[in-house]
Amino acid sequence: MGDVALTIEREGAQLCDYHDDLPFFRSHAIVLRGWALVEQGQCEEGIAQLGEGLVAYRATGAELECSHWLALLAEAYRDNGQPEEGLRLITEALDHVAQTGIVYYEAELHRLDAAVPLRERLRPLQDRVLSRPATGLEADKAFYDELSGDP
Repeated sequence: MGDVALTIEREGAQLCDYHDDLPFFRSHAIVLRGWALVEQGQCEEGIAQLGEGLVAYRATGAELECSHWLALLAEAYRDNGQPEEGLRLITEALDHVAQTGIVYYEAELHRLDAAVPLRERLRPLQDRVLSRPATGLEADKAFYDELSGDP
């Protein structure tokens, strides 16, 4: 599927290069290229392209597909081992839905949000708790051991 998306993106980019007055469609081409790169396993380059495409899309003043593009970027971060950034982007996308009333991608955002394992959601809290100095109390040790997964 990534190869097909790259072909579509390439043709779209060529069309946009021919018509300089199509920034809206150029932003779509950049997003599609980023998504295709992620699908092919080139996550870092894909994330950069998705981010660039999202900035270009927003610069046109368009709103309709913002939540969709944010979701693609969130999935890319997840695939690149950065689930916290993915969660942040899902939250941003859901906030966008609430602010604009543009709901066409809302169900997918909730699916993506629910797919994040509880362990990933707790990681920031776990890191904060584990960075605190130990008190020497047995209850604290049991609590820290439970959070870290150590028996």
